[in-house]
Amino acid sequence: MLSLIAERPIPLDTGDFRLISRRVCNLLVSMPESQRYIRGMVSWVGFRQEPVLYDRDARAAGETKYPLRRLIALAANGVISSSVRPLMFASVLGVVAILVGLALTVYAVVSWAANGATPQGWTSLMIVIVFMGGCQLLVLGILGEYMGRLFEQARGRPIFLIDEVLRGAAQSPS
Repeated sequence: MLSLIAERPIPLDTGDFRLISRRVCNLLVSMPESQRYIRGMVSWVGFRQEPVLYDRDARAAGETKYPLRRLIALAANGVISSSVRPLMFASVLGVVAILVGLALTVYAVVSWAANGATPQGWTSLMIVIVFMGGCQLLVLGILGEYMGRLFEQARGRPIFLIDEVLRGAAQSPS
C-alpha cells in the first residue's frame, strides 16, 4: 500500500539497516528533518539500489519487543513522510459526495415529476447533508493540498541532487 501512496517507489521488505555509499550518507545527514523515515529518505535520494537476498531464520527465542501499536505508528510515519498524496483523498471524497448529492437531487426531481411526491423529509435532508458534507470535504482537501505544499517547503529538502560533476578534459567546447 505504501508503494501506491509514496511519490518515489520504496522497495518491499527493506529494513533500516543497509550498506550505503558515503555520498548517500552525506545527503541523508544533510537533510534537516527531525521525524526521519529512513526507508523513504533513501528512496527519495534516488541512487542505484541493489537488494541483498537472504533467508531470514525464525526467531530463536523470545518475542518481539516491537508491539502492534509501534508498528502502526511506523506505518503512519512512513505514509506521512513519503507523500502528500493522502491529502488528496479528502478532495476526491468531497467530489464523490457532491456527485452523490447531485444524483439524489436528480432522483428527487424525477420522483416528484413521476409520482407527484418524494419521500417526506428524507430526500431533502439527505441532499443537504451529502452535498454540504461534500463541499466541506472538498474545501478540506484543498486546504490539505496547501498544507502539503507548505510541508514540502518547510521540510528543507533540496530541489535536485547532483549525481556527478565533470571537470577538465570532459568539458565540451562552447
